[in-house]
Amino acid sequence: MTVRVLGRVHADADDHWDGNWLRFTIDGLDQTDLPAMVSALVAIERAYPLLGGR
Repeated sequence: MTVRVLGRVHADADDHWDGNWLRFTIDGLDQTDLPAMVSALVAIERAYPLLGGR
């Protein structure tokens, strides 16, 4: 699987919430990849919790 970042959705935004949205494409994604992707995202969320204590 390849994730290619094409740019930012709101390139001129200067705040955290709008400035971090990305435009991207994903090539080679298969449904069998989804459980591993979900596990990776959960691990990232645990390692880097959101602001505000959520």
